[in-house]
Amino acid sequence: MKVLIAAGSSGGHIYPAIAAAFKIKELSPGAEIFFLGSKKGLDIKILKNEGYRFDTISADRSIFRDLISVFMILRRFRPDVVVGFGGYVSFPALVLAKTMGVSTFIHEQNLIPGMANKVLSGISDAVGVSFKETKKYFLRKSRIRETGNPVRASLVRLNKNEALRRLDLDEQRFTIFVMGGSQGAHFINDAVIDTLKNMSGAERGYYQFIHLSGAKDFDFVKSSYESLNVKSRVFSFCDSMSGIYSAADLIISRAGASSIAEITFFGLPSILVPYPSAKVHQLENAKFLGDREAAIVVDQRSLSAGYLKQIMVSLLRDRQRLKLMAANAAGLSVPDAANRLAREIIDNAAKG
Repeated sequence: MKVLIAAGSSGGHIYPAIAAAFKIKELSPGAEIFFLGSKKGLDIKILKNEGYRFDTISADRSIFRDLISVFMILRRFRPDVVVGFGGYVSFPALVLAKTMGVSTFIHEQNLIPGMANKVLSGISDAVGVSFKETKKYFLRKSRIRETGNPVRASLVRLNKNEALRRLDLDEQRFTIFVMGGSQGAHFINDAVIDTLKNMSGAERGYYQFIHLSGAKDFDFVKSSYESLNVKSRVFSFCDSMSGIYSAADLIISRAGASSIAEITFFGLPSILVPYPSAKVHQLENAKFLGDREAAIVVDQRSLSAGYLKQIMVSLLRDRQRLKLMAANAAGLSVPDAANRLAREIIDNAAKG
């Protein structure tokens, strides 16, 4: 069995694809898997690190050139199924696969599907969705498969105190993990630092931070914590996340689909600040958790240093609310999502 997976441009597309690929190999050891990504540095870095064979197409939407490139890749690899995880990279791969008679499958990570998957759902043999609520956005309901959104196989729950010790953090302090997705989020970085500046030294002493800053903000974030005398561990990028999630009491994050899947997998309370662009559908992802009392959702326009401080202090003092949010988040997880998705892909390959 040969599987071509088209996923690129963000970790939100790539990480679920890698989780599915890992499970496919586990269920069908003889399977050959080939990835198609974009030429963006993040795609290449992640795919090289994972060790899968891959090729890339342009990230500048030169559709005619990309169609030729993808056609040559399909001719060379001859897959039994082509799987798209949304975004631009999926489009030429799925369209050409369909014209060549190859079985097709798409997976939607967000609650509201993106434009590529809305269009591709009309020609794909099956559609995997992360949320059952997503069904209503697709016309051909008989093709919908509820799979959940898989998290990386490398993610495992660790003992909290051991995770804190490995990070050289204090077991007694309230630990906040700040992340803005695979590429960081400058707005969130600024907001957290401004909030700490708005606290007294005694107030800052209750907290410690694990902060995924992104490469551009790494020096700014690291030096800010140091100047404010706040205990922290700052990473520009990290692909070994189990210890970080396991050490956290609370997460401050954007609301990308992969972030949501990982937050719920670890059963963590969160403050979610959706990216304001409507086309990435983070607001709907965040509201899904917020409406179920698993997260506090804050509009970016409302996120002042004073407001964020108010929320942080409130949660620090109300451990019962934190426990409730954590339990509600855990209840939204689909821990066997990778297995569900891999089996659907394998079934589609067999039909092809």
